[in-house]
Amino acid sequence: MLNTFFQHIITLKKTDMKTFNALVKSLRLLLVFITPTLFAQSVSWQQLNGPFGGTALSFASNSKGDIFAGSYNNEKGVYRSTDKGLTWHQKSNGISFEARSVEWIVVDDSSYIVIGTNSHIGARIYKSTDNGENWFETENLSGTSCAVNDSGHIYVGNTAYAQYSVSKDGGYTWTHFPHPSPFINCMAINDSGHLFIGGNYTGYRSKDNGENWTTLPLPDGINSIAVAPNGYLFAGCSREGASNSGVYRSTDNGDSWTPVKEGFRVNASHNIVIKDNGDIIVGTWGWGIWKSTDNGDTWTQHNSGLGHFYIKSLHITNNGDVYAGLDGGGIYRSTNNGESWTQVGITVASVKALAISPSNGYLFAAVNGMSRSMDSGKTWQPINNGLGSYDVLALIVKNSNGYLFAGTNDSPNGTVFRSTDNGENWARVDNFPSGIAINGLTVGLNGEIIATASGFHILCQKSTDDGITWKDIKFGQDIGCGKVAFNSAGDLFSASWGGGFWELPAGDTAWINLTSNYGYPYIPSLFVASNDYVYAGGGRSTDNGLTWSTLSLNQGYTSFAENSIGHIFCGTTNYGNGVWRSTNNGDNWEQINTGLPTIDIRSVAVDANDYLYAGAYGYSIYKTTLPTNSNVGVKKSDPATFYLENYPNPFTTNTVIRWHSPVSCWQTLKIYDIFGKEIEMPVNEYKTAGNHKTEFDGTNLLAGFYFYQLKAGKFVSTKKMILMK
Repeated sequence: MLNTFFQHIITLKKTDMKTFNALVKSLRLLLVFITPTLFAQSVSWQQLNGPFGGTALSFASNSKGDIFAGSYNNEKGVYRSTDKGLTWHQKSNGISFEARSVEWIVVDDSSYIVIGTNSHIGARIYKSTDNGENWFETENLSGTSCAVNDSGHIYVGNTAYAQYSVSKDGGYTWTHFPHPSPFINCMAINDSGHLFIGGNYTGYRSKDNGENWTTLPLPDGINSIAVAPNGYLFAGCSREGASNSGVYRSTDNGDSWTPVKEGFRVNASHNIVIKDNGDIIVGTWGWGIWKSTDNGDTWTQHNSGLGHFYIKSLHITNNGDVYAGLDGGGIYRSTNNGESWTQVGITVASVKALAISPSNGYLFAAVNGMSRSMDSGKTWQPINNGLGSYDVLALIVKNSNGYLFAGTNDSPNGTVFRSTDNGENWARVDNFPSGIAINGLTVGLNGEIIATASGFHILCQKSTDDGITWKDIKFGQDIGCGKVAFNSAGDLFSASWGGGFWELPAGDTAWINLTSNYGYPYIPSLFVASNDYVYAGGGRSTDNGLTWSTLSLNQGYTSFAENSIGHIFCGTTNYGNGVWRSTNNGDNWEQINTGLPTIDIRSVAVDANDYLYAGAYGYSIYKTTLPTNSNVGVKKSDPATFYLENYPNPFTTNTVIRWHSPVSCWQTLKIYDIFGKEIEMPVNEYKTAGNHKTEFDGTNLLAGFYFYQLKAGKFVSTKKMILMK
């Protein structure tokens, strides 16, 4: 029957091309109904240990080796590690951390931990007496820096009001004192009890607990001060230019200062740390980590392993390990005196885009820069070498060669970058003008790359040589250059926020404006399923955008993905309430949020084994505990049932076809092209009842749609697979 139908459409192709095209499209839609009725599936999620992100503004550690990290605005407060930084757990019970940053941490081994938070909605000081498990508020007080003297008195520099505050009872009560600097950026106390403060305009010293202050001969923009074991003072500054910023040293208790390293900026309050042996480690803004082992006379740069070079904080634990908080890049640890670094936390990254390589299963995530997992999400590594901008907005993998393309926000170093080695190295491949942001990237069936951009220039560009050269395909039309996607016929679609919905038919040079058909010009996402249904924001079209139906889920559609059996998944923001699934091509949707800590999902992706990944905003990535095709359709564990599937799908060269036969019998598996021509018969033999699989090699075939049909006794099933080049 199937062969007869295919022979009929082949005849039509020769005599009536219009009817032939209509029948081919009908065949694609008919395949939707070949699959048996699908059963509901319970989906639950588990958090992966990465990718890491967030900003650790402050650190502290106790004598037991517990390490505490204070996070930036909306990154959920305090984190604790009890295994030398390998894993971190949020410890913020009792802290109101809405829009609140943890600027400083003080640990007293005998009884308490005190933290200072800063926020535009009100700064607070919190205390814990059970190693961070619970917190309570002690004072309404702002400040970004602190110091502790030998008596355990805590000094906090206020960010306004030209004052500093002191607590002599472990943070319960505070006394406020005036100070000549309107803004206090950093504080330090030496062995003599002298207090040193760095401000926006210079530095200050008090030898009598703040009764009198001496203005120090330091430049403006003093952000970090530290005292060495030999009494030397080191101050880091950030001025209008890197050439007159750097590190200053005093060998006479601050009476005079000498610049010992210029050419970089020291921006944050906790960015100079000194080890017991006198080694000085400095974190800079854009120049990474620098170290001196000779009291500041000479300096060497040590950035090996760092994801990027914008450092917000540094800390040394009792065992000599050094921790660095990168701006949005998570926590790094050095176990060799700062020579090299390894990323160790924390899972608060905001994942803007996800891509999975079909050739090796590697996961790529756009966070603050790029991160990669080579073991299905168990471990992650930053991969930013050569990446000109860390604000990655779009991400794709070209299936035929595994090349990775990243589109970024406006950068003088370029906006489209390519990696040919799984992200180890990146190179700019665009020649686009500055002042743009890449909104969309996609790959066509013939391997062409499409990039769209908006900003000072509106671009839609095509490359047929992996980004070496580009040509305009707007063709002079004012189209909305947003998200882009191809269907199986080679038609290109563009959906944008404000620019509406457009189609460029395959081989044409005239775009068709279908915004009025869609009904609304603001479209946040675009996806074309394997059956060529188009999902754009909250709408679905089964006829290339001519007509639309509204999806029966809430708003906030950020991304779509599809598994091997045609289930569609949609990630939504808070307004959309998490992750949704449709098992009937978008007709109906159900929420699948069990185990997710947030309903703000910015990206979703499905791997070759049908696991679903969700980029949870501020919580890194979650993964389904089971494949999304588990317990769906016929139950695979039931020996009386029959199923057929292939993975990966789509595939680039090889795919594995697997099936379960409930009976022992002669079985055949045949491969057909879109015209019904039999390509191959991988299986033609007697098979016992049970599970079977075979590998199909499509290396010598053209890209496109193919069908595989299995016959096992009275059981017959036909499925579709997509070969991409």
